[in-house]
Amino acid sequence: MSDKIYIGNQRFRLPGGKVRSKLVILEGMEYYVIENYDLMDPFLMSIVSSSDHWMYVSSTGGLTAGRNSPDNAVFPYYTDDKVHESYLTTGSKTVILLDSGNKKFLWKPFSDFQRGLYNIKCNLYKNLAGNRVIFEEVNKDLNLVYRYAWMSSERFGWIKKSSLHNISKEPVQVSVIDGIRNILPYGVNRQMQNEMSTLVDAYKKSELVLPTGLGIYRLASIPVDRAVPSEALKCPTVWYSGPKPKSFLLSENQFKQFERGKSIETEKGSKGARGCYFTLSELELIPREKVTGYYVIELVQDSSDVEELVYLIENNDNLPAIIDEDVTLGTEKLHHLVSIADGIQNTADKMSCIRHFSNVMFNSMRGGLFENGYEIEKEYFQRHVNRFNKKLYQDNINWLDALPDHLPLDRLIESVKETGKTDLLRLAYEYLPLSFSRRHGDPSRPWNQFDIRLKEDNGKLSYSYQGNWRDIFQNWEALALSYPGFLPSMISRFLNSSTADGHNPYRISNNGIDWEVPDPDDPWSHIGYWGDHQVIYLLRLLELEYEFNPGQLNEWLDTQIFSYANVPYRVRQYHEIIDNPYDTIDFDEKKNEEIERLSSVIGADGRMVLDNDGNVLKAS
Repeated sequence: MSDKIYIGNQRFRLPGGKVRSKLVILEGMEYYVIENYDLMDPFLMSIVSSSDHWMYVSSTGGLTAGRNSPDNAVFPYYTDDKVHESYLTTGSKTVILLDSGNKKFLWKPFSDFQRGLYNIKCNLYKNLAGNRVIFEEVNKDLNLVYRYAWMSSERFGWIKKSSLHNISKEPVQVSVIDGIRNILPYGVNRQMQNEMSTLVDAYKKSELVLPTGLGIYRLASIPVDRAVPSEALKCPTVWYSGPKPKSFLLSENQFKQFERGKSIETEKGSKGARGCYFTLSELELIPREKVTGYYVIELVQDSSDVEELVYLIENNDNLPAIIDEDVTLGTEKLHHLVSIADGIQNTADKMSCIRHFSNVMFNSMRGGLFENGYEIEKEYFQRHVNRFNKKLYQDNINWLDALPDHLPLDRLIESVKETGKTDLLRLAYEYLPLSFSRRHGDPSRPWNQFDIRLKEDNGKLSYSYQGNWRDIFQNWEALALSYPGFLPSMISRFLNSSTADGHNPYRISNNGIDWEVPDPDDPWSHIGYWGDHQVIYLLRLLELEYEFNPGQLNEWLDTQIFSYANVPYRVRQYHEIIDNPYDTIDFDEKKNEEIERLSSVIGADGRMVLDNDGNVLKAS
């Protein structure tokens, strides 16, 4: 019996080769490549950015991406199991027809439906900075190589860079439909996408602006079940730069015609369907020639942004170079940010250096870093004081205004000490001018949220941080080795966020602390209240401070400048715990309401334990 398998008249060939990995240089950049990655089980990758971009992409090609948070996605935000499966509906799609004269060959790169019909090899590249990934399929039968990369640009958004390379010794004629699909319009948050996706599809409108080929993706209106105005005034945009296409498509409706060799027409609009953006190009590639095109996606665009894009596209003949330059700037900035936290090392062990870079980068993305070293900006310190204690800010406004616009941390602390005001010293010690921080979260941990706010509305650097208690102190312990001068601030933040009974809240940020509020309708909602196993973080910080500046701890033993967090959880009496050790903590709803009221009046200090006079109770 023959062991050959056929699909119709075409012999089916099992994939060959082995999974291998190594460092390579591709297009002038160093990458880590996994050869024959398609033989592995699907895995998830995080594509990072020096800005507020986020992307999680599966080795299958499925992905989710956006800016800031999951509620500002350009590809739907799902859990990772769905991301692995979404390659059939979301992200990159390419169909190629090769005309050999007497035959036409249909090739769909990265398609399971053609797996085994061609002799192919699939490779996956990720650059060492972690902000670029390349999918490559080599078709040895057709002598063509198709690649597409995902990369980000502060100026332009997310970019898919496609290339088709003729590796034969003969010229070839190809027709290529290439682009992206399932583009989300503005205004579709995660809940809407997960629970009302069919309804949302009915509201979707895609428009093409000719002759530029700019695609606009919006909702006819924001879906609401109330008789109120709900206009959709913002939208994502997609545009293309590369060899001039013959047609633009806003849907997949004509793909079957194309695959049968039929002609297709430009689509100027689409309604009630998921957003797509494709170009049809007809190319003649000489031997060894490679052509490249860019698909540029930006999220929150208003009418003026659209006008500027139209002008940019119409008045620039060198857009690929402009795009590449901005992408390169983002990579250089990412290297600079990691270097601030001592993430660059060069030894004979290359892979250890790469791993160190990655560890420091992800550590910094969670806990933040000090982009301006020990320099304190008066404006932001004033905001910190006002955010935590409005009355304290007003009582010291003249002194605060008299501070220099910029001053070193040690000078700020000494200046505050001279005032003799312990509350002001408490807030000065715990001030951490961190940036680049964002909440931990990814599609494999759906209960964790993330929010990336790296700039103020005016474009200035945002000094902010946020994180779950355990996560952020783990990150600060490592960061403290690079900035030991901020150890007193980290220790103060720990002590000032801990409760009198030795526990801590769920999250901390530059805006203060917050805790879990039980929701009886949510089975995942529960009280998060810990203490014992997390004292190790304080111990590590104290040990480091003793190593760098032992006199500081002695000074603090007799200085009452630390506070207690007033978390409205109440540990039950001992006899009650003995009776039922599985239910030991109560949530005090009335106290929670009172704390929220105090916070609105006082500031973040309203969440601290107060004395009988309404002032923050302090301890050494």
